[in-house]
Amino acid sequence: MSGERASEVRITPGVQDGPRPKVSVLVTTYNHERYLEQALESALAQQTTCPFEIVVGEDCSTDGTRAVLERLFDEHPDVIRMVLPRENLGPNQMYVEVMRAARGDYFAILDGDDYWVSVDKLERQARLLDSNDDYQVCFHDVAVVTEGGGAEPRRGMPSLGRETFDLDDILLGNFVPAASVMHRRVDVDDLPNWFTEFAWIDWLMLVVCAQKGLLQLLPGLEAVYRVHSSGLWAGRDRAAQLEEEVRVYEQLESALPGHGEALAAGLRRAWVQLAVEQAGLGYDRPVAVLSHHPELPWYLNGRAVSQLPTDEEPIAACIQAELDRMRRLPANSSSVPHWRTVTPVRGATGTFVYFVIESPVAWFERLPKLRAYLQDSTRLHASQACAIYELPCQTITERRIVAVQISRPPSGQLQGGHIDSPEPGTVTTAAMLELVGWALGRDEPAVSISVTHASRLLSRAPLGAPRPDLAAAFPDVPRAARAGFRALLDLANLPDDVELVVTAELAGDASVTLGVIRASLASRADPASDSP
Repeated sequence: MSGERASEVRITPGVQDGPRPKVSVLVTTYNHERYLEQALESALAQQTTCPFEIVVGEDCSTDGTRAVLERLFDEHPDVIRMVLPRENLGPNQMYVEVMRAARGDYFAILDGDDYWVSVDKLERQARLLDSNDDYQVCFHDVAVVTEGGGAEPRRGMPSLGRETFDLDDILLGNFVPAASVMHRRVDVDDLPNWFTEFAWIDWLMLVVCAQKGLLQLLPGLEAVYRVHSSGLWAGRDRAAQLEEEVRVYEQLESALPGHGEALAAGLRRAWVQLAVEQAGLGYDRPVAVLSHHPELPWYLNGRAVSQLPTDEEPIAACIQAELDRMRRLPANSSSVPHWRTVTPVRGATGTFVYFVIESPVAWFERLPKLRAYLQDSTRLHASQACAIYELPCQTITERRIVAVQISRPPSGQLQGGHIDSPEPGTVTTAAMLELVGWALGRDEPAVSISVTHASRLLSRAPLGAPRPDLAAAFPDVPRAARAGFRALLDLANLPDDVELVVTAELAGDASVTLGVIRASLASRADPASDSP
């Protein structure tokens, strides 16, 4: 990023004596009179073995922010440096000027309305970057606090399941809180010319850094991020935030042509979130999401989200089972928007479950039964990026497992077999009953199991689920390691009392009964009948 500076900027000199700072804390502030002192005090409280400076850009606030800064500068001239433009530059150009003034090898980010809660945050982050040249960024979680009531304090990050991330990960979406970041020095002149055109400048800085190395998560909750109506980002409604995110992706598509797949996936995620906002989905019901890239947990502005399973077979039955479960849940009024909304929210009736499908055409081609499942639903939105449905809630009759009888001794054609689940006394909480167990053939391998009721086939599932316990129990039988099965049974339209016959099918077309499951309506099941 080259060119003349937007305005004359006065920078207080750094301390001439002593070592050059290793860490520069970059602070931009505008109309933060109520918050700035707490932010800077949290930086001044840092206990480090390396020298650090606090570089504060005060962008001609209309309140008393500059007076607060000048007072703290007078008290700590050995640590604080001021960057003072003669006219308002705007948040992005102000950030660039602060970067330009910083002298450290590492930059730590702190907005003037946030603050840190750990006194060794800088020390631990600098030590981590010192220890591994592959890391360009380290970050941690934050607490998000909303002023004026509304949302309860929450964690700023989703559960990510790992600690190390690369460029493609951050292109899927920005999961890194700005107040948590420390990154290696970036020269302003190396930034692209369009860098300051977007409000998502903290995310774009992570993209710049991730082109050179990895991002590493540190454990702990080390900062507080404030959400308030005068915040530059929080003051926007959620749809406007997402529209900005779409524009960023469109810019990145031309800037990073070698990362098209990650960018396309991230852009779809932004379109899905925007469609949810524009459709005005309520907050009293959960939202089920069917996604091609579930690696990054879905965030829908505070709504309760359930990521539907796509890694278990049979996929269609697993998805239906989870949707059926959600359709029976009571209304939940505890969820509230995290960011301001302008689209009217749909009435809180407690009648529906929302179902969001990313790239629906691909899913309908892969799972043709899914379209039939949605016949009783109302479609709220349809585009290439996503489809959104309202699924009416269901009242599904609960059943209680009265008995599970295993064939004993096992047939001579089986070395062994068992039905692990369900257990006697189990009450089903959805139309689907999950059946888990194993079967091991003696001369011919067992290849599948079938479940029938009154000679009607309810389910057939292949054997092949990993069973390390069987591998240990039958060390001389290689196929024992994958002799498990998992089947889903639809009991919705069966009689009140059912007898399910579980049959093991062998490779040579033979079959043997593995066991029998008896179930009755939960309200009628006899507790005395629990034992097999």
